[in-house]
Order: sequence, then structure tokens, then C-alpha cells
Amino acid sequence: MTLSAKKSLEILRCFLDKIWREQPDQYPDDLPVLLGSMTGFRDIVPPDPAILEDWKEVIEATTITSEQAYEKVKVLLGQHHLYLYTTPETQQIVEQMEVNHDKMWSLWEECVRDNETD
Repeated sequence: MTLSAKKSLEILRCFLDKIWREQPDQYPDDLPVLLGSMTGFRDIVPPDPAILEDWKEVIEATTITSEQAYEKVKVLLGQHHLYLYTTPETQQIVEQMEVNHDKMWSLWEECVRDNETD
């Protein structure tokens, strides 16, 4: 499946939201702020455009596969960018993506499916 930068960012937002909802006590600070900045893609409030710019810089393309986008999440959350800075919480997500790959990939695929009808 090929995704636009905007659609893949919507999937990323869904993915991070699922992680946060499963373990809100583990991600009390930075993840809710990041999600709040990203919600505009589905709500009336516009998102922070810097997040989309950071994402476009990371993916380095106008379209990307779901698998490529999943791997690029690690880059986005694990390195400093124009808007997004690595924090202990974002680094913890990257580590979970490596250690618990099957579980995290399953969450990602749920979000891909959820966004197919949008």
C-alpha cells in the first residue's frame, strides 16, 4: 500500500494514540503534547504544520509504503528535527518498536486499516 505524506502522518497519529491509550501512565508528558499537536488532521483545529514538515523531511518522498513509514517513525521519534525533539518518552517508543516488534507492528497495521476508509 502506498501512502501520501499526510496519510502516513495520520496513521502515525493513530499509532501513537493507541500506544498512549494502552499505557497512559508510561507516557504522561511528551506523548500527549505531541498527539495534541497532531490531532488537526481529523478535527476542525488545524495541526501544527511543523510536524508535517518534519515528517516530510524524514520520509524524503511524496509517497511511502506502510512498511517504510513504520521504519521512518523510528527516525522521527529517535532524532532531533525542526519541530520534534527526542525525549525519553519518544525514545522509549522507538525501543518498544525494536523489542516488541510484533505487538507494535500489529498496532501499526490496525491504524493502516482504520485509515483505509478515510
